[in-house]
Amino acid sequence: MKSGVSEAYWEMTVKMAQLMGMEIIRRGDFWKIPAHQQVTGTEIDNEPDYSSAFAIAVAGALTQGAMITNATETSLQPDFKFIQIMQKMGIKIEHKANVIHIHKPDQIKPIDINLDSTPDLFPCLAVLCAFAKGESVLRGASHLVFKESNRLDKTAELLQKARIHCSIKDKAFHIVGDGLTPKTADFEFDPDHDHRMAFAAGLLKLKGFGIKLTNPQVVSKSFPEFWQVLGF
Repeated sequence: MKSGVSEAYWEMTVKMAQLMGMEIIRRGDFWKIPAHQQVTGTEIDNEPDYSSAFAIAVAGALTQGAMITNATETSLQPDFKFIQIMQKMGIKIEHKANVIHIHKPDQIKPIDINLDSTPDLFPCLAVLCAFAKGESVLRGASHLVFKESNRLDKTAELLQKARIHCSIKDKAFHIVGDGLTPKTADFEFDPDHDHRMAFAAGLLKLKGFGIKLTNPQVVSKSFPEFWQVLGF
């Protein structure tokens, strides 16, 4: 088996399998998984889904703060990097006693970042960037076209319907934000059976956009309580 795009998620899977006693061998760009193996591990720590937790972290940064409980100090998940990303954007985050506290900043800084190893953060990060002061550039996520939806096009559609300027140039996604200034727009949005696009639309709804979302129950794939947590 050869590794490729979204490799960080594959690496996480390999580490989890090895913790359970499986033998997985890397040979250059290829991985070999011997047949007829038996799982020998009996216990493993169950981490929160940090890809989905990021949506709540963004909601907190855009409103009145948020807490993520039962958090780990470190993680195999590549999307655990969301803490560092948000801190670079000027958002204060405290991580102690298994709780991540996200504080609403007075201003959000734009960011220029490569998301090659964390593409699942893209839709919600794009929404966060829409409320930053200045132009943000999200790079390295061209393979998002192969996710549950074409997330590049769907994110562009979502932001453009919300009258937020964005564009795709030189394989990078550019978002021009004008800060936490209130914005409003009423429109219908189809997440195209993609839970992460529904998360992104939900964040805009939280900021007052009148979005009629088709198939909102798509969030049940990874976060069935999402709408309840956001208060809808």
